[in-house]
Amino acid sequence: MEIYFKYLIYFFCFFPFLLPLKVLGTDIQFYAFIVSIAYLSCLSKWYYSKEIKLFCLYFFIAAIIGILSAPNIIIMVRCLFQYASLFFICCAVYNLLIRENGLDIRLSKYFILCWFIVGAIQTFLFPDFGGFLVANSRTTSDRGVYSLASEPSFFGLQCFYFLFIASTFDKHKKIYFALISIMVLIFAQSFTGLVFLIFMLAFFISDSITFRNISIKWILSSIIIIGLSVFYIGNHLRNSRLGSIITLLISNENLAKKDESSSVRFNAIFESLQTSYNNVFFPNGFTERVGSMFGGILQELGIIGLPLMVIVTLLLISYYRKKWVKYVAFIIIFILFFTNMQMANPTFAFVLALSIYQNENQKQSAVATI
Repeated sequence: MEIYFKYLIYFFCFFPFLLPLKVLGTDIQFYAFIVSIAYLSCLSKWYYSKEIKLFCLYFFIAAIIGILSAPNIIIMVRCLFQYASLFFICCAVYNLLIRENGLDIRLSKYFILCWFIVGAIQTFLFPDFGGFLVANSRTTSDRGVYSLASEPSFFGLQCFYFLFIASTFDKHKKIYFALISIMVLIFAQSFTGLVFLIFMLAFFISDSITFRNISIKWILSSIIIIGLSVFYIGNHLRNSRLGSIITLLISNENLAKKDESSSVRFNAIFESLQTSYNNVFFPNGFTERVGSMFGGILQELGIIGLPLMVIVTLLLISYYRKKWVKYVAFIIIFILFFTNMQMANPTFAFVLALSIYQNENQKQSAVATI
């Protein structure tokens, strides 16, 4: 029975937009959440970490605030689901990793390849390939493809999570980093995804190289890749939305005013921060959907939500080893998570659970060597 739960949890965590239930009207589907609860209910013993206990606490805090503040049941369920999903999926994946002795690397590679293959088919052959399998699939002629996400921006953010998962691979790590980069740059053509990709790749490269292992081959490869990327953007993406955004940035024009989508995203961040500030960072409750993950946490939970934001960021920077990389990554990731990311995304919870598992393993290994 547990092997079936394993495949279901992995599948729905890697493909959170698939098999849409039209009545929900949402991008993220509930399958990973439901399967996680079913899996946990079948276990005779649950394993916890202090981070998962914290996620559980925030689920109950959010439930209390939601009952007191939500104007209707629909808004309360939609907002509360984010905190419930974070706890239950993270807990289920963590327990699964313990029982399976770590990540199923082969399965993870297959699923990332599925995203790549579908993205390639949509880019070069059939733009609508597999669209009926995806919830609210949408794009425009000047944007990239959505692969197995609902839109190119979310495709790019999925690739951001895949980078963390791929960083744990024992073999072919560089190959998967290259495939993920292609998905962001050529397939998704998402500016948000591109920003995340640039920073995360820079952190992973800085974390892995030293002056001793820098070779002429590595330098030449980097120059060729950067050169080809610049050439491709300049010649093939010039009339795309990504190309126009990059042009606006290079010309030092106001991106928020010139690009409507960027304006909406900037306003969501600004309005959530302004609402929190005007409310003296006291919980504002669940009154509306906020298009900013950390901005939404601050607006909904007030200053109470700050530890949750810090813990999430700390879990993500734990994928790095060098201290200076961790410090810089903490600042950058903390800022980036004010963008329109979805806390209910099962892939996000999967990455956090994997981080918790690896941290616990490292602590046990350190104790064993003493």
